[in-house]
Amino acid sequence: MDQEVIEQADLRQGAWLETVCAFANGHGGSLLVEVPESRRGKSSSLETLEWLPVRIYEELGITCEVNLVMVGGRMGVEVTVLPSAAPVSCEGRFFQRRDGETALLVGADLVRFLRGRDTEEEAPWERRPVPGARLDDLDPAMLARLGVPEDDLRSAPAVVRCLAAAGLADEATGFLNHAGVLLAHRSPDQVIDGAFVRVGFFDDDASPRPAQRLEARGTLPSQADQVVDAVLGPRRGDRVVAGSLPAGALREALLNALAHKDYASGAPVQVSVMPDRMTVVNVGRPPAAWTAETLGAPHSARPANPALTAALGRLGAVGAWGGGCVLMAAACAEAGLPAPRFALGADEVAVTLPLEPAPPDPLADLRLSRVDRRVLERLRADDRPTAAVLAADLAVSDSTVRRSLRRLTQLRLIERIGSTKTGFWHPLA
Repeated sequence: MDQEVIEQADLRQGAWLETVCAFANGHGGSLLVEVPESRRGKSSSLETLEWLPVRIYEELGITCEVNLVMVGGRMGVEVTVLPSAAPVSCEGRFFQRRDGETALLVGADLVRFLRGRDTEEEAPWERRPVPGARLDDLDPAMLARLGVPEDDLRSAPAVVRCLAAAGLADEATGFLNHAGVLLAHRSPDQVIDGAFVRVGFFDDDASPRPAQRLEARGTLPSQADQVVDAVLGPRRGDRVVAGSLPAGALREALLNALAHKDYASGAPVQVSVMPDRMTVVNVGRPPAAWTAETLGAPHSARPANPALTAALGRLGAVGAWGGGCVLMAAACAEAGLPAPRFALGADEVAVTLPLEPAPPDPLADLRLSRVDRRVLERLRADDRPTAAVLAADLAVSDSTVRRSLRRLTQLRLIERIGSTKTGFWHPLA
């Protein structure tokens, strides 16, 4: 981040306001005001701390963070200026920083600056810098996993420089971005609303409220690990929660939800655990043309948060190439569980994972055709449909339906009640 140091006496001049204006019109910066030693001691710095932000707001119309710091062994004041979304002028003139100096914009430079601000697209949410994240707030173990050398872990500029190469920080401002905060901050929910997972354990489908609940916080991989341990741990209270669901399938579902969530919504990822299944829901959904079937089949990668998803992929935390949902299904199949079920709402995605094997199919050994099964389902559900009605509803021919009815009768799954003309078929199974 660009920085300029001035003496307290220079505050009587107006040039420092031009520097603050230039910081706001560029990538931000900080102004260090050295307060000379005097008989008044600390009180002089406190007075500067109080009136400086007021003067900046009155003259430039922007707010800045102002703090007391030590400058060369003496008390001083630091003004942190963030980039402004709109052009900032000082007495009707516009300034920017060039090669560490404050420069007045005139002529073609001024025109380009104003036009650029009007047409410049806002950075995606995940890449916007987060001034509130400090080095002390970050998880050293996660920084190391993200490739920050051990010797650089205590140097904020070195950490930002390394994370910027991975798309997790903004080197121009010296701040982590939202994606970096989600991955490396010890408590990202303190900076980003809803950046955690809420879990509820329900005794049955009729329960209006969870019998137990918990919240998983911390870095995104840590949140996923906490939920996996809670759901697939050996016991919750005095009974087993789940036995056969592979941890890899659950972790993939959780990290997919965390990676693709719309964090601007402020809503946490929500996990509902039932005795036989669990559902993971996140706000945010894939392209409008996609269906639940699209998610369950191999598909191209369309990450909602590309930088975040790419970093999780480098960590080995999520699948790549749009294959995460397929990996979940494969893990469930290997464990003898039904495939995950996907559902798309207007603005959310839900995936339901089975916690228990599907009950045995009593018809599995009978080798029924698809039409046979559909005819049997209709006879169980409807009130005495005719062969013609069945054929129309199933979009098959009358002869196909009659062959199916004969086969089901031979297998003693249905029987004919009454005469051929006025009777009806009755399911036996």
